[in-house]
Amino acid sequence: MQLVATGKLDFNEWMDLATSDPEAFELRRRQMVYALIEGSPHERRHRLRCLQWRIDRVREQSSTPLAGCLSLYEMMWDSLLGEGGLAEALNQAAGHPTAQTPRSADIVQFPPPTPNN
Repeated sequence: MQLVATGKLDFNEWMDLATSDPEAFELRRRQMVYALIEGSPHERRHRLRCLQWRIDRVREQSSTPLAGCLSLYEMMWDSLLGEGGLAEALNQAAGHPTAQTPRSADIVQFPPPTPNN
């Protein structure tokens, strides 16, 4: 299983492997992630290994694959928009004041539906 010439993974090939042999799929996925980390600049490898460790723990602790995906999705948005996140760093680098990201919202109560007469 290789990257195709465009630099993208062959989705169908990976899907077939995941369906036919989930253990082989997981092994191959880990190998690809490790190769990507090892191919990155030396000064970034430690941080990437730590991030991958964190991702693996979230996946392990999640009750279902979908729950893990949602947790990782939330983690990604926090790293982008959360305190000390990428958006804040980019705004500071550009000399823009940082906007506070709202952390709560008002919950609107709707009346219960009435039965049809």
